[in-house]
Amino acid sequence: MIIDGSNRIKPDITAPGTDTRSSYNTSDNAYANLSGTSMATPHIAGAMALLWCARPERRHDIAGSRTVLDNAAHFISSTQCGTAGPPNNVYGWGRVDILAAAAPTPPPCNGQLITILDEDFDSVTPPILPAGWTATNAIDPDGILWQTSNSGLPSPPADTSPNSAWVNDPADVSDKYLNSPGVSATE
Repeated sequence: MIIDGSNRIKPDITAPGTDTRSSYNTSDNAYANLSGTSMATPHIAGAMALLWCARPERRHDIAGSRTVLDNAAHFISSTQCGTAGPPNNVYGWGRVDILAAAAPTPPPCNGQLITILDEDFDSVTPPILPAGWTATNAIDPDGILWQTSNSGLPSPPADTSPNSAWVNDPADVSDKYLNSPGVSATE
């Protein structure tokens, strides 16, 4: 419980703060390895500056920017001070991940936001699909329905996560479909 009785989870987010090399106050060119919140805070301030450079629409929107950083954080589960979360009272929403936070928002498509799904295809071997997924090939039902990232060179391709799967036709001329199961989302 917090002193003001609000039961807020704190911290909001965490950053590296142990044995961090930083400038030191003994001279203009002194450095030291230090630990503590004084070392973690510059990581968060720098992350916010990078976020505002990468996503200018977030500039000066403190609450929105904080939400973006929190939602993009690498979650670390801990029951040391209560429930595992997310968030929890040890790591908050997790360790700051500015690369994920600064990633561009997917472009709008017919007025709707494109949803990006991440599915683990490790447990299946083509042509089998994970439970709930379906694939069709209207012109050649016995032909290739889908392929994995391990099908291309290099293996996996640099822009595709290992064990990703997709249909290999352009969307505008495709006769192939790879359909995911229904997805529900919460804020």
